[in-house]
Amino acid sequence: MNTNAFSGVRTALPARSKVSITRPRQGLNQVSSRTQRNTIRTHAGNSPDTFPRDWLKKDNFPLIVGFLAWTIPSSIPVGAFGGHSLFWELNQSIADLFKVFPTGPALTDPFWIYLITWHLGLFSTLTFAKIGYEGRKEGYFGPVDDKK
Repeated sequence: MNTNAFSGVRTALPARSKVSITRPRQGLNQVSSRTQRNTIRTHAGNSPDTFPRDWLKKDNFPLIVGFLAWTIPSSIPVGAFGGHSLFWELNQSIADLFKVFPTGPALTDPFWIYLITWHLGLFSTLTFAKIGYEGRKEGYFGPVDDKK
């Protein structure tokens, strides 16, 4: 716990943080009776207890592979859809709904089943691809063998 000397307020700061207090400069045309404000900036060091700033890990490879890993299998025709694929049925239902555009789909329309099924599969595949790719890179699933 650090104590601020100006206000007597205790603040909880990380053990390695640097605190710098700066006062704004008073210009030539400013009135001296104006209250000066203190600015307190905290800079947390690279301590292991801080949240990693690059948590998103902006790598598009797992997202592209995850998208293809769902779109390609969902485009394979199956007998349950009368020889069509889930992707085909979703796009066909969207095209049919565009024909009656101002009117939206009814709650009993199969469009909702196709839409929810396709997107649940897509988002779960994207999530698992990201977890698997990043986990493999960081060694969560065993040692990474770079010799191959």
